[in-house]
Amino acid sequence: MPTGNDQYRVNQILRVAKLYYELHLSQIEIARREHLSKSTVSRLIKAALDMGMVQIAIVEPKHSFTAVEDALTARFGLKKATVLPDVVGNRDILRRDICAALAEDLGRVVANGSVVGVAWGNTMSTLGKVLSKTDRQGVSVIQLNGGLSKALYETGTAAVVRDFVDAAGQVADRALDARVVATPLATIRRIPNKLVAAAGTEKAAAVLACLRGGMADYLYIDKPLAAEILRLDAAKNNQKTKKRR
Repeated sequence: MPTGNDQYRVNQILRVAKLYYELHLSQIEIARREHLSKSTVSRLIKAALDMGMVQIAIVEPKHSFTAVEDALTARFGLKKATVLPDVVGNRDILRRDICAALAEDLGRVVANGSVVGVAWGNTMSTLGKVLSKTDRQGVSVIQLNGGLSKALYETGTAAVVRDFVDAAGQVADRALDARVVATPLATIRRIPNKLVAAAGTEKAAAVLACLRGGMADYLYIDKPLAAEILRLDAAKNNQKTKKRR
């Protein structure tokens, strides 16, 4: 049970937080009103944050990269492409933004009774942190080796793609592939909803191979990665055109 002093301090922290965040008084104004020093007000505001009385959420405005998204959708036959900006140049934040966009669509893709295969890696770990509760029933979640899944595709382990899938998205080494316990590419291509999430231009070759191989239906990537994918694809097509000549 909190003591009287404890309750007084909690009330004081709450009162100062409301004055600061809801009434938008400055710390100096609060100090004068509450007969406190400015440093004490600052400590009380921090305490409100530390105690979870105040929760700050940044609502990012919708960015329009329609032209790039349309180009990706048309070129690779996607159901949807979502391209996000790299706002602060921080990979963790970028990955979280991408996963949040995927999580927003996941509820519309996964129905009652669905079987969802999940991969492993940094992106999958981040996605788990941003997923919200759902009322879907009878959904089974399974782990798939190799990073390919029914509803999610982890491109963070690009070595998996390079080792087993070539630039065209086909099996690169059939002898090696036969020794790997993983879902066959032919089976993956038949899955109706394959979601791909990736961040960073170093994933361009891996994601492009996935797209060319028909292993994605929904794509969630950042703007620099999208530009690099389209550049690599255009360069490859130009090489083919020159060879025909």
